[in-house]
Amino acid sequence: MEKASVLKKADLIRKKLLFEGQRILLDAKSLMGNLDLVGLELSRAGNNINQLARYANILNRDGRFQLFWLTGFCWNSANTIKSRWIWSD
Repeated sequence: MEKASVLKKADLIRKKLLFEGQRILLDAKSLMGNLDLVGLELSRAGNNINQLARYANILNRDGRFQLFWLTGFCWNSANTIKSRWIWSD
């Protein structure tokens, strides 16, 4: 779709959101604060993934890497994420 149009992907998304969707009012200050929190959480997750990858590479280099460690970590991480991001009404 982007190649067929002279518009960039960001422009297409902007056009879709601004002109083809239902109009809603937003509190920009609150929205930006929430986006900052989401960005911070994503940054932390990226740092954690990099640390885990570094450690897994060290273990793999030394011949001590076990796949079940990674599987267990992913399972525990998924449960932690679920518990942190469930909101109640």
